[in-house]
Amino acid sequence: MELSDSPTDSHPYWAHSVENFRFLTREEALQHPPYDKPFGMTYTSVMIHPGIKRFVCVESHGQYTYILPRRAGGEVIVGGTAQVGNWSTANSDADIAAILARAAVLMPEISDSKVLHAKAGLRPATSRGTRVELDPKRRNKTWVIHNYGHGGSGHTIHRGCASEVVKIVRSLHANL
Repeated sequence: MELSDSPTDSHPYWAHSVENFRFLTREEALQHPPYDKPFGMTYTSVMIHPGIKRFVCVESHGQYTYILPRRAGGEVIVGGTAQVGNWSTANSDADIAAILARAAVLMPEISDSKVLHAKAGLRPATSRGTRVELDPKRRNKTWVIHNYGHGGSGHTIHRGCASEVVKIVRSLHANL
């Protein structure tokens, strides 16, 4: 998928509950500092060895390697990459091979695993970390709450960010 001036048709399952939801284009994203450091991450899914039950996450020399067993389906997610400025969502055979090689060093028992599928996606980040705050400017009499820039940690910090958004909404309602 290439980024363009039109919104993507690939929306998350919750998009219907957010009024006027759409993804920002690359150009729009770069107009909203500090949303200035997008990067793509690639991960692969491989069959899990029956004995693998531990999670491994390592950062070494700017490379992020993780091995995340999943309960359902007997799979393990193996990743990843962090490529500043890479807006491509296409899989790279070289990236996948490098990910699998690093993972096999950490956990040799997965070296003969079969790749079930590979996915690449954007994980936008900012140089200042995640932005969760009320925009001081109202747009068309509507408050805007920013919640973006999670990078590759979206799954890890999503509940805390959502809690912050709820606090902001409650404070707005309390002050009406």
